[in-house]
Amino acid sequence: MNLPFKPPNDFDRNFYASIINQFKSTMMKPIRILVALLLLLAGISMESLAQSPTIQRELRLVNPTGTSGYVGLKAAAGTATYTLTLPQNVPGNDYLLQVGTVSGTTVPTKWTSPSELVNANTWLLGGNSLSASTAYLGTLSSTTVNIGTNNTDRLRISSGGDITLFGASTVSNTLNVTGATSLSSTLGVSGNTTLNGLLTANSGATISGNTSITGSTDINTTGQAATYIGNTLANTAVTINSGSTGGLTLGNIQAGTVSTSEILVLGTGNKVNKLTYSALNMGLYRARGVVSVTDATDSGTISVADLAAADNIQVTLEGSGADMAIPSFYVRRTTGSSGSFIIYFSAPFTGTYNYAVIKN
Repeated sequence: MNLPFKPPNDFDRNFYASIINQFKSTMMKPIRILVALLLLLAGISMESLAQSPTIQRELRLVNPTGTSGYVGLKAAAGTATYTLTLPQNVPGNDYLLQVGTVSGTTVPTKWTSPSELVNANTWLLGGNSLSASTAYLGTLSSTTVNIGTNNTDRLRISSGGDITLFGASTVSNTLNVTGATSLSSTLGVSGNTTLNGLLTANSGATISGNTSITGSTDINTTGQAATYIGNTLANTAVTINSGSTGGLTLGNIQAGTVSTSEILVLGTGNKVNKLTYSALNMGLYRARGVVSVTDATDSGTISVADLAAADNIQVTLEGSGADMAIPSFYVRRTTGSSGSFIIYFSAPFTGTYNYAVIKN
C-alpha cells in the first residue's frame, strides 16, 4: 500500500503498513454503523415531518420482541382540547384508573381499587356499610320494583307505594301497617301486630300471637261463613269490654221484632237466643190459669199436654166470701201427651183456684 511518508528501509515500510491495515480493519466497522444510524434518524425525521407538520398524530407502542404489531393511542375525531394528567404513584394490583375532580380542561386521574369504587355506588350481596341517611334501595323514576326468587315475583312495590306480596307470607316480627291493606291470601303473624289502618283479608287471616287493633273493627259483617271468637281451653276466658256509658250491643241475634222486654237465653247446642219475658215464662210453664167455680163442687180437672211425672203442680184456692171455710185438697195426675191432673176437695168448694205446672 502507499504510505503518506517514505520509510528509511524496507523493514520499516512493512511495519508501518501493517499498523495502518490493522487501524483500518478496526475502525471502519463502527464508522459504518454510525453513518447508518445517522442516515436512519434522518429518514425517520423526514418521514415524521412529512406526515405530521405540527404535532404527533398517534402514539404507537411497538412490540419490543417482534418485527410487527403495535398498540396505537390517538384522540377521537372532533375531540375537544383538554389535558389528561396521569397519577404519579404506582397502582396496586387490579386497580382502576378513575377521573378525579375536573377543573376546566384539566382532567386529573387517580388509581382506585375496585372494591372502593363498587362499595360506594352499588348494593352488595354481602351487605353494605351505610353512613348516609339518604342511601336507599329503589328507583328515581315511576318504575315498579319487583323482588323475586326462582324466577318468580315475591314482592312488588308500585310507583305509588303500594306493596303486593305474592304467595303465603310469614311475618316473624312486628308489622306496622299505616294505610289500607288488602290481603288476597293467607297471612300468618307470629309476633305482635299493630294495625292503624284498614286491613282487608279476602282469603282469611290466621294470627297466632298477641293482636292489638285500634279503631273501628268489623268482623265478618258481610260474609256468610261462621265466625268464631275465643277458644276451647278450660283455663282461658273471653272478655268483652265496653265503656261505662257505651254499653254492649248485639245486633240481629235472632230473626224477629226487637223489643225492649227481650232477654238472652242459652238454648240447645249452647246457642244464644233472645226471648220476650212472656215467651220465657211460657217456656218455664207447661200450663197455668185461673178457674172460677160458681156451684159447689168436689173436684176439678185440668188438661196439660206432655205432662211429666217430675213436673211441679202448684194450686191455690180463693174463697167467694169474706168469711168462709176453705177445704183441703190433693192432686192426682195422668202423664203423657194428653196428660191431666184432678184436684179433689175435702168438701164442696165454691170460689176460684189458680194452678201452674212448672217444667222440671
